[in-house]
Amino acid sequence: MDSAMSSNERAPIHRMLWFRLTLRFAALFTGLTLLVFLLLDYSLRAHFRSEVEEDLTLDIEEFAGILEEEGVDGVQAEFDREVEFEGEETVYLALLAPDRSFLARTDPAPWPVVDTDGLASLALGESKIRPIPAPDQAHSGLFIEARLPDGRYLQMADSMKEKEELIDFFRLLLGAALVVMLVCGFGLGWFITRRAMIEVDRLADTATRIAAGDLSLRVPIGNQGEEIKRLGLAFNEMLGRIDALLLELKEVTNNVAHDLRSPITRIRGMAETTLTGASELPLFQETTGAIIDECDRLVGILNTMLEIAEANTGMADKPNDLVNIAHLLGDAQDMFLPVAEEKGVSLDLQVVGTEHCVARGGESKLQRVFANLIDNAIKYTEAGGGVRIQVAATSSNLRVTVEDTGCGIAEQDLPRVFDRFFRGDSSRSSNGYGLGLALAQAIIRSHGGDILVASEVGKGSQFTVCLPGSNSIRHLAAAVGNCQ
Repeated sequence: MDSAMSSNERAPIHRMLWFRLTLRFAALFTGLTLLVFLLLDYSLRAHFRSEVEEDLTLDIEEFAGILEEEGVDGVQAEFDREVEFEGEETVYLALLAPDRSFLARTDPAPWPVVDTDGLASLALGESKIRPIPAPDQAHSGLFIEARLPDGRYLQMADSMKEKEELIDFFRLLLGAALVVMLVCGFGLGWFITRRAMIEVDRLADTATRIAAGDLSLRVPIGNQGEEIKRLGLAFNEMLGRIDALLLELKEVTNNVAHDLRSPITRIRGMAETTLTGASELPLFQETTGAIIDECDRLVGILNTMLEIAEANTGMADKPNDLVNIAHLLGDAQDMFLPVAEEKGVSLDLQVVGTEHCVARGGESKLQRVFANLIDNAIKYTEAGGGVRIQVAATSSNLRVTVEDTGCGIAEQDLPRVFDRFFRGDSSRSSNGYGLGLALAQAIIRSHGGDILVASEVGKGSQFTVCLPGSNSIRHLAAAVGNCQ
């Protein structure tokens, strides 16, 4: 645990997920903010230019009206007032005759870039606007030329200095805001990612402590978010499953050791007795036969355990044949009927829904399941009692119930009847190793079904096998639900 934590703490910061998420969050935050600021800057510049162009156009109309009413002198007087109010480096005004000689104008010195070359291309009533440098050369301006209906020309230049200074101030504010947004974005991203990763760290810490051997730990579930909550619940469910499997493995190991020790001890005892006894062939043959029988039992136990493991893990072959369960149970009844009659136990079979009494799977495996259930029912039923097999089949599910009037199973033993090597008090005196029901459950579950048990001491037991119906394996959920 310490080594895992220390290696995690020594990891370079650029490899930490929270740091990468923070950088990405900050980069996305900054990129979006910068994009918004650029759009604002562009919109502001376009708005100011449009505003100046509109003012110049209106001024042309205004000066044309003054020229018509007051003549050239009135225009010159208005030019002087404009320059006095705006300044010579802010505005330039000129009125030209049709031959492009100046009739009225302001001081052209601050505006050396202004010329009359473009006037010749203007038609009557036409105007053109183009950008030019402002007198201070640090800003831009707009220059408009218009030809009046009487053939005379008007020229106007307006500096964008004030507007561009306002834009520069806005950009300065945007730059400062961008820095603040970057810092806030990084800080906010760090806070959010660290809060999210705290729960992941808790999962990692729990996993590390579990790796050290403490399987009793569980991840605390709180209000950390639905995704983290689902992850924690899944993690806890996995731990519970692992804990149960390890407990089952421990019990199986103990049971295997106990059940294998007896036959191995008997084999050794018989071999030792034969070696130390009289050297007679009949004795050797008898002992060898007994040893073979014990070896067969051991092989049977091991083969059954392998079959259970293969069925539980899905490694066994999965036949997909159509098996007529009614015929299979009829054959089983014929096979066990002599045994039941000899013991004085009745054995009845009842089938409902014969046309749907078909399941997909392996006939030999299913036959083994029902043979085991019927054999147990007869074995634990006293003379005068009875065993009843009922089949209820529809197109979506199939149920087989094996019910007896035997000694029953204690309530505390019911949850463990399908455990490997488990044998209740009532079955300890009989032959067997406690693997039959475990194998039956594994086979039925590998066929997409399940086995349920209900029992009461002194009144008998009922085992119900649920299988998907004949139409498709997709009815598994309905079949199991109906069983329950």
